[in-house]
Amino acid sequence: MKMAGQQELIEQTTIKGFVFEDVVFERLQKIAHPYSDVIEDTTLKVEAVSGSKKGDYVYHISALKQAIVIDAKNYNKLKSLPAILGYLKEAIQQRDCKFGIIVAFDEESLLKKVGSWNVYENCIITPINSLEISIKYAKYVMQLQDSSGQITNPGVIKQKLGTVERKLKEISVLKSKLTKLNNGVISSVADIQDGLDGLKQDIETSLQEIYLEFNK
Repeated sequence: MKMAGQQELIEQTTIKGFVFEDVVFERLQKIAHPYSDVIEDTTLKVEAVSGSKKGDYVYHISALKQAIVIDAKNYNKLKSLPAILGYLKEAIQQRDCKFGIIVAFDEESLLKKVGSWNVYENCIITPINSLEISIKYAKYVMQLQDSSGQITNPGVIKQKLGTVERKLKEISVLKSKLTKLNNGVISSVADIQDGLDGLKQDIETSLQEIYLEFNK
């Protein structure tokens, strides 16, 4: 039933072009609500100067007065990485944002070289199930850049951000192993799943520690 539901969503988003965007918008609203952040729907908004329509949503961060442009890719497989990053960098510039995020339907939609999550300077490529982590990561990077020496331990925050980035990439490796083993070595699946759960917990812990550092 789960697979059938996923396939139905893929078919709907590929054909109609709006269902997945709605799912992303709803997820963004839930992520933004606790922080009083604001989600602007820019799917039909044309920039006055450039005429650009790149970027489906702009995530306005109330605490920083900055924004993240977010684009939902609703087809089965993302194509050329340089083309994706070029598109996102242009969207960042046109929408006057500091960071950009490409959101795919699932990890299978991402290029192999991307893995299950990746960051390229101020650009993140992520499946929707890691969208909240991606937004937290981007917010903390921007907050660190704007701190101008006002925080107590910037080195600790940089280290924790590096930990988050590294462990998210480790998840890609473990999930690849999990896929290979799932059909045969059942006894190893539980160990790898425990590893994935541990990495996710470590990521959440690092993000929480970054939050506490900023609020000392």
